[in-house]
Amino acid sequence: MGALDHLGKPLDLDQLDEVVAKIMEMSALSEQGFSFREATEQSFEPNTIVGRSKAMKEVFKTIGAVADSRATVLIHGESGTGKEMVARALHFNSESRDRPFIPLVCSALAPSVLESELFGHEKGAFTGAIQSKPGKFELAQGGTLFLDEISEISPDIQLRLLRFLQEKEFERVGGLKTIKADVRVIAATNKDLGDLVHGGEFRRDLYYRLRVATIELPPLRECTEDIPLLVQYFLEKIHREFGKRIKVVPQEVMRLIETHSWSSNVCELENALCRAVLLSPGDVLLPATLELDQLEEGNRLPLLVKSLPEIEQEHIANILEFTNYEKKRAAEILKISWPTLDKRIREYGIDMPGKDRP
Repeated sequence: MGALDHLGKPLDLDQLDEVVAKIMEMSALSEQGFSFREATEQSFEPNTIVGRSKAMKEVFKTIGAVADSRATVLIHGESGTGKEMVARALHFNSESRDRPFIPLVCSALAPSVLESELFGHEKGAFTGAIQSKPGKFELAQGGTLFLDEISEISPDIQLRLLRFLQEKEFERVGGLKTIKADVRVIAATNKDLGDLVHGGEFRRDLYYRLRVATIELPPLRECTEDIPLLVQYFLEKIHREFGKRIKVVPQEVMRLIETHSWSSNVCELENALCRAVLLSPGDVLLPATLELDQLEEGNRLPLLVKSLPEIEQEHIANILEFTNYEKKRAAEILKISWPTLDKRIREYGIDMPGKDRP
């Protein structure tokens, strides 16, 4: 019915102070044109994928279909869409959930280092190899190895990975002993491997070995109906990690979030919310704390070819409309005196609907 809080008996004056302060804060925001809705508490569990859009339902369906198999899976999606989260969902919903899940970002390592990380090396295999070391394939025995940014691996490693997928065996760098390993490989990329195959940059036979099953992750801009759910989920996650709870999300703030381009997708949304929560002084998510950059490359405002008086006239008219034509508040926002505002209204012939408000 609109109640913002409740007071118990006997009355706790400290609680009363907090409640009054909260109401004053929300009242001040309401005067600025903000309306509110509660941030519904979202059950938070790690490794949960949130969404109800048609595209995300297709993702859930594919995860359910292939999770319990040992088939190799190729996940494709833009940066920040949650490819590792999907890989974890595949692993932890499989019969191997109690076995290791080991992620590795292929682009983060030089080819020689990546080869050693994947397959291990023997003592003396190269300068600095002072002892033998098992690789990720050995460490992931019985479980899952997640290879992110698979498009960046060198031709030599492509060949060695192909052999493993075919034979389930390999040798350490500098070693002669053949090692067998029962490891499920899940690969991910933000590039089109088919295009790389046609360009001769990626092995065709490895491509087909990797894409036994494929999962296409949609960008956030195509799943805007999922954003409110994601906001709720991340706010609860942030509360658990940092102890700071947001109870109210203004509808205007939610609209800002829903209409933002989110070029880095879910990852960018989570980081923006984390920053906003920590910067918000109370339990209301304030628009200024989001610090959304509305002038991203490719989404810049068109060049304005107008005179300064024309721009000033539009700006004053916008502020007056924002304040519901209350000249005192408009003058405060514009940082000009009340008489100066009156003068500008007359000069520019700005329409003041109804009776002039003080």
